[in-house]
Amino acid sequence: MKIDERRRYILDAVNQNKNVRISALSKKMAVSRETIRKDIYNLAEKGLVSAIRGGAEAVDDDPTSRFDQRKAVNQDAKREMAQRALSYIKDGATIFLDSGTSSYELAEALKQEPRHDLSIITSSTFVAQTLLVMKGIQIVLLGGVVRGDEGSVSGPIALQAIESIYADVGFFGCGGIDEVSGITNRYLEESQTAKAMKQHCRTSIVLADHSKFGASSLVSMFKLDDVDFIISDSGINKDLVQHIGVKNLVV
Repeated sequence: MKIDERRRYILDAVNQNKNVRISALSKKMAVSRETIRKDIYNLAEKGLVSAIRGGAEAVDDDPTSRFDQRKAVNQDAKREMAQRALSYIKDGATIFLDSGTSSYELAEALKQEPRHDLSIITSSTFVAQTLLVMKGIQIVLLGGVVRGDEGSVSGPIALQAIESIYADVGFFGCGGIDEVSGITNRYLEESQTAKAMKQHCRTSIVLADHSKFGASSLVSMFKLDDVDFIISDSGINKDLVQHIGVKNLVV
């Protein structure tokens, strides 16, 4: 497991479980305790976790803070992807942005390089909130159950709303991409929303920074050839991409 993958795994574990033990992480990732300890110190220096004796714990129980912690992981790579993704958004388009942190960075990029007469559908309360300052756009926030720590909206009400909504381009984050599982996500509900929305998008694009390749999350979301493009950053390992079998990569 690469260093970025380890640290993302540690951060995810802290966010989900409130605290983690170095011994458990060392065994889970098959690396030394000293390696895990250095990873935790690195995350702590960035303010993403609190280093404690024998492990790490969450910095804050506020849901917005936890989202900010995830957003800060590989943020430069996400901003690079957002710049690439902007070229797929034209004036007058209807686009979908999911609840991932990469979609959030794309929303931030749109604020800096706005398009005219956009309609933006989103399953993220955080995306909707950051776009409220933009003029001349229509924001459609899907209804449903809100997951506080992710700011995501999902469930039967969201799926019902999607039945009557269509987009020119849909952008979807992911938890991992590998040759066996395909494109995966952490949560079942968000994956169901993504699957339904993809069927209502003319063009589907997955945003996946370099750390997602070779990794796998809990729920299968799309097959590799189910989406039109996968946008990544310049840190991508092209040999790994070829091994996985990704043929629609944009870097």
